[in-house]
Amino acid sequence: DLGFIKDQQIIIPLRSNNAKSIYTSMTTELSKQSGIRSTGACLYYPGIFNPMDMLMYKEGMTQNDSKRIFRNFVDENLLNTLGIEPIAGRTFSEKFPGDTNMRMVMNEEAIRQLGFSSPQEAIGKNVGVDWRGETHRFEVIGVVKDFHFQDLHVPIEPYAFELSSDRSFNYLVAHAKGADISNALHEIENVWKRLNPNEPFEYSFLDDDFAKHFESENQLASLVGYFTIIAILISCLGLFGLAAFSAEQRTKEI
Repeated sequence: DLGFIKDQQIIIPLRSNNAKSIYTSMTTELSKQSGIRSTGACLYYPGIFNPMDMLMYKEGMTQNDSKRIFRNFVDENLLNTLGIEPIAGRTFSEKFPGDTNMRMVMNEEAIRQLGFSSPQEAIGKNVGVDWRGETHRFEVIGVVKDFHFQDLHVPIEPYAFELSSDRSFNYLVAHAKGADISNALHEIENVWKRLNPNEPFEYSFLDDDFAKHFESENQLASLVGYFTIIAILISCLGLFGLAAFSAEQRTKEI
């Protein structure tokens, strides 16, 4: 259990300023398409490198007690699109536009390392960040289940989501409806070409991107399988030779 829905998730990179600028129009149009269940946007998605982090501490403590927390800026629908569920409080919503003002949704591991006794205790509390001589405080509005945002060789680490105010995202995530991925891709491509005709339409699948972490293991497993087959064949040849030699000896005896 990765902690999120990885199947039927289509990733569309927003590489240029123009691609980033059509985010709002793109999500509006995709919400009208029959093959799309929901859409979300983010700076980073599970399975790729996330370089953003900060040192945070629980209110009442100091910078010396701080813990490293990974960060990600998302829109209101990303968590719902990925199926990352809250276990306390709430996630971001269009009903709460004020969430762009220093509010966070954290995972269980972040709450645990910051020193809260439970996810419920953390709701409504502040966590601090010291930056350039000033202390910035963020309110915890929700806690989500732990999820694997890195490969499975790495233990789950503290993570925090923030609601982006400038809507400048790196990736758009579209959750396809049903098993007909080709229809969803066709709809997304048509919307893309209509809104951004000067750039090629690119996409990948979330499950494929996440699986790339394990290519070396898959290759090793294949090699072990091939050498096992070869070893069995060599053993069979030896057994056949021994049986043939024994039969020849018996023939002479007879």
